[in-house]
Amino acid sequence: MRIATSYHQKTCRFALSLGLLTGVLLAIQSIAWAAVESRPFKALQTIYTGEFGVDFPAGFAYNPTSGEFLVWQTASNPSVPMRIKGYGTSAETADLPMGFADSSAAAFNAATGELVWVDGYSLQQTLIFNGLSNVIQAHDIRSLAIETPTGLALNPVSSAIYILDAQGPRIHVLKFGPDGSVNDLAAHDIISLRKGALGISAGQELKALAFNPTANSLFTVNTAQQVIYEISPDGDVLSSMEISSLGLANIQGLNFAPSSDQTDDPAEQSLFVLDGGAENTSPALQRSGQIVELTLTPTALPPGTTLQDAYLIRTFTTGLPGWNPNSPDPAGIEYWPATSGLVISDSEVDEMPVYYQDVNVFFTNPSGVQNGTCDTTYFSTEPSGIALNTANGRLFFSNDDVAKVSEINFGPDGIYCTGDDSAFTKDMAGYLSADGSDPEDLAYGDNMLFIAGGGDGEFFWFSLGPDGLFGTADDGPVNQHDTDALGFSDVEGITYNDANGTVFIISTAAADHYLGEFSLSGELLNAWDLSFMGTAANIRSGLTLAPGSLAPEETHIYIVSRGIDNDYGVNPDPNEDDGKVWEISLAPPPAPTPTLTDTPTATYTFTPTETATPTDILTPTQIDTALPTDTSTPTQTDTAVPTDTLTPTQTETVAPTDTLTPTLADTATPTETLTSLPTETAVPTATHTATPPPSEFSIYLPVIFN
Repeated sequence: MRIATSYHQKTCRFALSLGLLTGVLLAIQSIAWAAVESRPFKALQTIYTGEFGVDFPAGFAYNPTSGEFLVWQTASNPSVPMRIKGYGTSAETADLPMGFADSSAAAFNAATGELVWVDGYSLQQTLIFNGLSNVIQAHDIRSLAIETPTGLALNPVSSAIYILDAQGPRIHVLKFGPDGSVNDLAAHDIISLRKGALGISAGQELKALAFNPTANSLFTVNTAQQVIYEISPDGDVLSSMEISSLGLANIQGLNFAPSSDQTDDPAEQSLFVLDGGAENTSPALQRSGQIVELTLTPTALPPGTTLQDAYLIRTFTTGLPGWNPNSPDPAGIEYWPATSGLVISDSEVDEMPVYYQDVNVFFTNPSGVQNGTCDTTYFSTEPSGIALNTANGRLFFSNDDVAKVSEINFGPDGIYCTGDDSAFTKDMAGYLSADGSDPEDLAYGDNMLFIAGGGDGEFFWFSLGPDGLFGTADDGPVNQHDTDALGFSDVEGITYNDANGTVFIISTAAADHYLGEFSLSGELLNAWDLSFMGTAANIRSGLTLAPGSLAPEETHIYIVSRGIDNDYGVNPDPNEDDGKVWEISLAPPPAPTPTLTDTPTATYTFTPTETATPTDILTPTQIDTALPTDTSTPTQTDTAVPTDTLTPTQTETVAPTDTLTPTLADTATPTETLTSLPTETAVPTATHTATPPPSEFSIYLPVIFN
């Protein structure tokens, strides 16, 4: 009995020790998994696939041979597959082989240009040329027993083919032979992945696979957890990226491709994430797909940069009921000295039938009281940025959708928003950069035009030349300065600071919650903290300098916020109406003046029944303070606009029925478009008309009120 008891006790002690040891080992392993490095990243540009007819994409692949993203939907929800070019500047259709649409495991072979993809039974190699597809080879892979292929990536150096099987999870590693065929399938390798290290719980799986050529690693995503993992060729988890802040609805794919910033080193790679969007019968809940670019080497303000304090003065909204017509998505803002007010452009209101009243330009005083409207749709439906040439009174508008800038001539009457206005439009493609960059906000100062470069993280400027006109032969060379390396990755706001000969810049990227002052040589001079505006995207768009609404003698910063988008981005709302203007001072407000209160004279009582007459209370005599002498607004010296004798001459035809005959002799200058208001009276072909100097500008503000 004692022997049996001793044996039982020893067995229990052994089991207990084994259990404790197992628990310790599991705890150590859990700690090791939990210690995975968190990799920093930053969201850059976004390509909205719905703009090219692919509302709910199921997959995408980057073709390094043509520099295009191939995007497609499932066979059950068909649409024409598209080849998106220039990171969203244009697109063309593609013809894909039968059965391809239901594959989410596809990648392009950089060596051959072939599209490699997996269906249920085979590995296919398809050549797509000029949008037409031709199956080159097909390999039966049923022997690999891949249950759920959810991703495929290629290593262009080793010719390895990686196929992600979500059921393992595991990665099958095949190899291309010298002739382009797949080597012996029986000798292929398998990379086993640990569910715990990848945060996979019951019912969850990994999706998508991308190869990072700069680090020789693989990236996949746990879609339920919204976490991207970096994996070594041996299956070890190297780092993780928690991306829930991006607000993606349905992650479908990952791809590495060159940075969209044309000024970056071609070897600079970004990680592109495909969001399939969200289908819903309710338009308010429906979200179109998007491709989001992430940089894995995020930039910030240079080390040692001091963030100075900025001070919020006030805000006002540009939505209903205060504004009618309203501006739900204000994008550009400019100060107009002749009206002592602000002019605001809205690039999205024409897409919102519930609000659109045939106007997308709004006039307001600095306090937010709307006092006029106008429209740009006769030459642009996307007035992203706005600037005023204070020397000749002409307005500039940018269009970031088509990379163009327009200059508005007020015509013979010199009045804005009347029938004789005309627009001169210049294509920025080949001018600012190969594809025209991403022209967002505009600014004017000292005969120079400044352009915010948007997602390219840069700003441009050039002189308008002796004639002071945009797009003529005497325009100066383009100066281009990178801002991404200095912490401004998506420049949507720019304004010129006359006092210092510098520019103020803001980025709409969520992490870039500050204002920067730059020299014209691209040096960051000062930075101010704008974190009080919040860290959501689209909070910081256009900006301008203008007199304070409460203290006109001070110069303040005004910033417009688009906020929630009507059809794209995080939680879009087709009926959103959250436009806002922020008034900010870069100097601390003056200390409040203490209010002096007269002390009452004490009342003395001599007897219970008799009260002494109170001592007269002297009322302080109010000392007349002379009102400040009115400071007259300096009258700008009339400067005659030079006679247009330069060739080429910017020709403006003001009648829509006129045949536009370009008179530009310099064929190297990009095509220039002249557009006129539909109501304009025909006028013979005209050259630049001398515009009255600023002190004589007339402004007509048609107002629409309900």
